[in-house]
Amino acid sequence: MAQSDRAGPAKKAEDRISEQAKTILVTGADGFVGRHLCAALGAAGHRVRRVVRRTPDRPDDWCVNDLATDDIPDAACAGVDVLIHLAANMKGHSGDPTGTETAQMAGRVAASAARHRVERSVLLSSVAVRLMAHDESTARAYSIEKREAENAFSAALGDANRRIILRPPVIYGDGAQGSFGLLLKLIRRGIPLPVRDGTSPRCYLSVSNLCALMEALVGATDAQWDAANGAAFEPHDGPAVSTRELALMMAGTLGRTPRLFSVPRPFLDLAARATGKTDQVNAIFEPLICAEPDALQNAFGWQPHEHMPHSLRFLRD
Repeated sequence: MAQSDRAGPAKKAEDRISEQAKTILVTGADGFVGRHLCAALGAAGHRVRRVVRRTPDRPDDWCVNDLATDDIPDAACAGVDVLIHLAANMKGHSGDPTGTETAQMAGRVAASAARHRVERSVLLSSVAVRLMAHDESTARAYSIEKREAENAFSAALGDANRRIILRPPVIYGDGAQGSFGLLLKLIRRGIPLPVRDGTSPRCYLSVSNLCALMEALVGATDAQWDAANGAAFEPHDGPAVSTRELALMMAGTLGRTPRLFSVPRPFLDLAARATGKTDQVNAIFEPLICAEPDALQNAFGWQPHEHMPHSLRFLRD
C-alpha cells in the first residue's frame, strides 16, 4: 500500500477536526480562569485569540489596557465564531461601588461582537446575581457589579446575537485567589482557622469543570444555542461542601492536620464589620446553593466530571 493511501484515514480525521475547530475570542485571558480556559480550548484544537492587559507574548494576543474605555481591535474580532467574556474590574470594588467599569467593559466588548456579527457569546457572571434578585438584603458591590455587567452585555448584543450567561459560585483550581486561595494559604502555613462551626453547605466549581463546559458550549449545535439563547445557568461541581469540610479536604490532600477552632459568631461578625470583611465571614458560615445542573445537561449535555476531594489533587503539584 502506498504511503499516501495509508495516510488517508489520518488525513481525513485531521480534516474533520479542522472543520470542527472554532475561532474563539477570550477576554481576561491572562487571568486565573482565562489561562486555564485558553489552554484547554487550544488543546482541543480551537483557534484562540486572547485579549490581555499586559504586553502580548503570543502571536494571537491582543493587548487592550482598559476594556471599559478602549475597543478591541477590529482585526481581533474579524472571523470570530465565539466570544467568551471573562474580563472584569480588578481594581477593587470600593472604588467602583455600582460596578460601572465592569458594566462598561461588558457593553463595549459585546458591542464589538455585535458589529462583527459574532454569532455566539458567553458571559461569565456569578450566582450572586440570582441570589440578590431573590433577596435584596444580599446585595453587595460584587453582585451589583455582575448584574450591571449582565444587563450591559445583553443590551449591547441585541436580539440578533445568541448569548448565554454563566453564573458559577466560587471557581477554584491551580492559581485561584480570593477566599479559596486565602484558605489554602492559611492551611499551608499551619495557621489555626476559626471554621469548626462552618458547617453550612456551599457549592463550588472547579476550573476544569468550567473549561469542559466552555468546550461543550463551543461545540454545541445551532439548535442547542437557539433553544438556550438568553438563558442564565449556574454550573457547579454537584455535591455541596461546607467550609469545614473544604478545610479538612485541603489539609488531607496536602498531608497535613488542620487546626480548627470555634469562635462565637457575634464576635466574628463584630470583627468583620470593623475590618470590612463581612463578605468573607458570610462565605464561611452562610449556605450557598446553586440550581441543579440538570438544565446544562439537558441543554448541552454537560455535567461535572470531577468532584471534591478528587478535584483538589492539583494541590499536590
